[in-house]
Amino acid sequence: MALYVFLVVAAQVALSAACPAEFHTCQCSDHVVSCTDTAFRSTKMLQYLPPDTTKAVLTGNNWTELPWPLFGESSVEALTWLDLSNNKIRHLHGHTLNRMPNLEVLYLGNNDIFIGSRSETHNISSLHTRIFSNLPKLKHLNLANAFTEDLESSRYVSHIHEIFQESSFRSLEFIDLTGNELSVLNPHRHQGEDHDIFCEMPNIAVAYLMHNDLTYLNVKPQCLQKLSQLRLDDNKFPYLRNEDIDALTSLPLLDVLNISNNPFACDCHARNFIDWIRNNSHSARIIPQRELLTCDTAQPDIFAGRRLVDVETRLLRCPEQLTTRPRHRVSYAVLGVMLSAIFVLFGVVLYYSRKQVAARLLLLVRRSRYHSLNMDAAKLRMHENPSESTEFDV
Repeated sequence: MALYVFLVVAAQVALSAACPAEFHTCQCSDHVVSCTDTAFRSTKMLQYLPPDTTKAVLTGNNWTELPWPLFGESSVEALTWLDLSNNKIRHLHGHTLNRMPNLEVLYLGNNDIFIGSRSETHNISSLHTRIFSNLPKLKHLNLANAFTEDLESSRYVSHIHEIFQESSFRSLEFIDLTGNELSVLNPHRHQGEDHDIFCEMPNIAVAYLMHNDLTYLNVKPQCLQKLSQLRLDDNKFPYLRNEDIDALTSLPLLDVLNISNNPFACDCHARNFIDWIRNNSHSARIIPQRELLTCDTAQPDIFAGRRLVDVETRLLRCPEQLTTRPRHRVSYAVLGVMLSAIFVLFGVVLYYSRKQVAARLLLLVRRSRYHSLNMDAAKLRMHENPSESTEFDV
């Protein structure tokens, strides 16, 4: 055991010795520099990165603001892999990622990057739209949980859209935007703009969009012709709209669509979506564990918790139908109670006033008889004495 510990320590010392003095707590070997959980506060050492480095893992540091360029004025042409995740990065300048012409893989996840306007950052300009514009060979971009939560999501979604428009993503094949509170993918489409965020990535094959706040897609299928995997799990989709289903169905290379853990609302608006899940061979092929998708809510609620593949869509109702019917039922019930109360009250009054009512009725009957007798007598006199006046006193 002691020998094993000795060998491990000796190996670590040897790896550290291979690094420049500025990277004394890191490990270096075979053109790889690894500084994991080193808690560096200063970024000055980055300019001493060995020029033949092909992979740099620089994580677990306290770098709220990165220099620009990141590795000084020298070009690091050999670098193809860069991991800057979990560094508490707050500000990323427009030239920070310059002088890395051959970079293919970039990790920026689990940071606190603030991308806002000058007014939004208290006179600190942070909206640099050309952050990724000098990475022509970038293929893999990880931005999982990369952005701050201090800015309203709708604002920084718009800023992300601007940044992507100015970026060099022609070679990008993989993008991870997990956990960034994205509510929409193309915030300006409803304003008449026809631009699509994925049109900047003509070679995108894998897109991770899970753990966001998406309720619909609104994408152009012609910009996703090479997409093979799309993860939309753990969002807020009540169902997939007809236009989203049409877009996904038209993608020729799509093999995996993950939509699990979404709050599906099984009502009349979701009929086409549920029919697509149940009966379409395309959805059966591309959606893993399709049989496990369930209704979070339903109208009627007997379908809540039921698997989508077991829902009879012809029985689904619209929420507005179910909210109006109880009102009618309540109105009829109230009206019935009121009428019953009126009849009971009338009966009670009639019972206690029965003597007075009977006396009045008897008086009316007598008056009617008396009047009728007078009329008959008058007619008889007129018949016997036609010359008499027809006036009579009742």
